[in-house]
Amino acid sequence: MANDMTITGTKGCVKLPKNMWCPVIVETPEKTYEFPLPDTKAPCNYIHSSGLRYEAIEVRECLKKGVLESSIMPLEDSIKLAEIMDEIRQQIGVKHED
Repeated sequence: MANDMTITGTKGCVKLPKNMWCPVIVETPEKTYEFPLPDTKAPCNYIHSSGLRYEAIEVRECLKKGVLESSIMPLEDSIKLAEIMDEIRQQIGVKHED
């Protein structure tokens, strides 16, 4: 099964060529971006799950600073991302049972 995704909008498209749920490569018409993952000492259970380290580090930093919201990924951005994902699911016909 293919694990790639292309997002097409009014200003162009973005392709996640492999493992779309945890991409390390993002392709645009102008450029290909690479986001290498950190090395791990122990094996991971899932492909590219070592990338979760970045989230854990940010949570730790927020806790140390006593802040309730990350400046890297503020609540407003999290809500917007959830809305976009809801719209994508609606457009492709994914339905959740209540």
